[in-house]
Amino acid sequence: MKNLLVVTSLLLFSGFAQAVGNVSSTVKSVRVDRNGWGMIEFTKPINTPAECHSTSYKSHFSFDTNTPGGKSIYSMALAAASSGKTITAYGTGSCSEYSNTVESMGYGHYYK
Repeated sequence: MKNLLVVTSLLLFSGFAQAVGNVSSTVKSVRVDRNGWGMIEFTKPINTPAECHSTSYKSHFSFDTNTPGGKSIYSMALAAASSGKTITAYGTGSCSEYSNTVESMGYGHYYK
C-alpha cells in the first residue's frame, strides 16, 4: 500500500516538474537593451535550460532592469565581469523577457 501511494504521488506531481537552468561560471559579456531587458553571457553553457531556451543562446540568462531584482542581477553581473569572479546562477524555468529565446534568471550567488 505504501508503494502504491508513493507511485501515485510521483505520477500526479511529475507533470508539475519544470526544468530550471543553472550555471556556475565567469561572465563573458553583459548586454542591456533600450527597453531595460538584458542578458548575461557566461563562459560555460547553461545546465538543464528551460524548454523555451534557444540553443543559439546556450550560455545566456536574461533579466529586466525595470524591476528591483533585475537591477540587482545587472549589478552583480557587472561586478563579476569586472573582477573575473564566478557567479552561480539559477533560472526561473521560463523566458519572460525574450520569449522562446533566453531563460530568465531567478537568482544568483557572487563569489569573491
